[in-house]
Amino acid sequence: MATFTPVVSEPLLILFGTLIAFCANFILHYMNNRQRQKHSASILLHDLLSIEYYLHRDENDLLGDRVANLRYTENWQRLVAECSFLKERQVQVLYKVYDNVYEYNHLFPIETAADPDLKNWLYKGNRPLAKLKRTIADDEWAALIDCLKRKSGAVE
Repeated sequence: MATFTPVVSEPLLILFGTLIAFCANFILHYMNNRQRQKHSASILLHDLLSIEYYLHRDENDLLGDRVANLRYTENWQRLVAECSFLKERQVQVLYKVYDNVYEYNHLFPIETAADPDLKNWLYKGNRPLAKLKRTIADDEWAALIDCLKRKSGAVE
């Protein structure tokens, strides 16, 4: 009667199984991280395009029927942190944009007030809206939008 002798020993099979599990875990982690970056880039892109659309609206729309606050994602800092592919200068541009949006949203009620001194200060280029328009007219803005489009999958 012949006995069955395994060709591969048990410790070798355990080592092989551990190696496969480690590789699968690494691949899944990489894919999840990439998907999270893509999702964050997509949200940032649409948020920034919404801000850009608001700023390019007709001045009559802004002064007459105007939506008081710019809408933006409140957790934008977390989204920027998840986009590790962004360069330092691009992160600075994002912070500048969101700081100006925040200022605009909080100065808007004051801007529409009757105080002439405040209005003079706001209309001499100190308006957050004017600062925002200068920021998005920059070449770095276009490069940032292109980068986010590529990373979010919006452009093939």
